[in-house]
Amino acid sequence: MNFHSFQQAFLNQITQTDSETAEIDPLLRVLDHDTRMTPHERLDIYVRDYRGRLFEVLKDHYPETYNYLGEDDFLELYTAFINACPPSSYSLRYWGENLSDFCEKTPPFNQLELIDLIRFEWTIHDLYDGEDVSILSPASLSQVDPERWMELGFQVIPCLRLSQAESNVAVLWQNIKKEKPTEIRSVNTNIVHWRKNYEVYFRELKQQEWDCLERLIQGKTVGELCEFLAETLGDEEAPQVFIQYLQSWISDGMLQEK
Repeated sequence: MNFHSFQQAFLNQITQTDSETAEIDPLLRVLDHDTRMTPHERLDIYVRDYRGRLFEVLKDHYPETYNYLGEDDFLELYTAFINACPPSSYSLRYWGENLSDFCEKTPPFNQLELIDLIRFEWTIHDLYDGEDVSILSPASLSQVDPERWMELGFQVIPCLRLSQAESNVAVLWQNIKKEKPTEIRSVNTNIVHWRKNYEVYFRELKQQEWDCLERLIQGKTVGELCEFLAETLGDEEAPQVFIQYLQSWISDGMLQEK
């Protein structure tokens, strides 16, 4: 067995992508023999360390999913996931990003609230190390020429995500952290996550505000957003509601200075 073949066989055994006897037997013959440990026992140390480390990584990425499922059920999920989706990069930063997609197509993990919870937690994890930018201040608006107001556009911070769920996942996540029981309900939920001062926040949005913020992200101007709101609110009320939304977004630190 040459060195390249040894490396590939060793990797396959650790990741358990191939446990063919034809491959493991020559691998075991290369490993040292001594009175303390057999070659198979030596190899098992690396297998256990590899899988144990990745278990902790997935648990760190999804702490409340772990608490929700419990040790045994989370271990079952982890085992199925690592067998289907082992890491493919030297960095483990993004390993587990596709866990919700895996659950969606893999019984018995394709439970609505579990998929929502995993997506909710990944969003929090993903926003922790995003790009920092200068936050738009209320004072900046006072410098805008009133005649240009309707042409004005705003840009959200890079560390902001809009998402939709089919369960009361925000309440579920909060109560898991507080170790409180939760009645899981099937309900359409609109959520915005954002990071401010190195802490990730979230809140649920009513459909109208979610739609308005989504259009702002798409690059719609103040005039276009007011026209959108006027479709349901009327021409008189729409600008007032938009200003309320805008003040809230600025106060929360969701918009950035251009």
